[in-house]
Amino acid sequence: AEDNPLSLAWPDTPLRTPQHRALTSQQRLWSYLFRNVNRAVDELYYLCEAEGGVEHSEEAAKMLDSCARDFRKLIERTEVQSRYEEERRMHSLESHVGASAMSSFSSPQYSEDGPAWDTPKHGGNSRGGIGTGGGSGRDSS
Repeated sequence: AEDNPLSLAWPDTPLRTPQHRALTSQQRLWSYLFRNVNRAVDELYYLCEAEGGVEHSEEAAKMLDSCARDFRKLIERTEVQSRYEEERRMHSLESHVGASAMSSFSSPQYSEDGPAWDTPKHGGNSRGGIGTGGGSGRDSS
């Protein structure tokens, strides 16, 4: 029963809401998987140590190195995806803000000097200089 992630109970935690049940279920699953990985690595280590086989120890080390590389690649891919989604969200927000700013251009405000259009005060770039390549210090490529 302990090997089943869904049978692991948290007796001190009342399951009040579906979100809370889903969260605790997810926590139990992560805990279950990490315990299994640790147990498997420990058993592999002790077996290699008991049999004294260099070949098996080298093979285990290669396999674990490969797993570590895979997880580092996953981290990099996740970071790239997060940056892409954030840039996309910001672009969408800029487009939305730009569209609402454009609606203010549709009707001029008259003053004693003639029509005064509500234009940005920073050189006409409605994004405030973002993405112009100047002054950020970051490589844009």
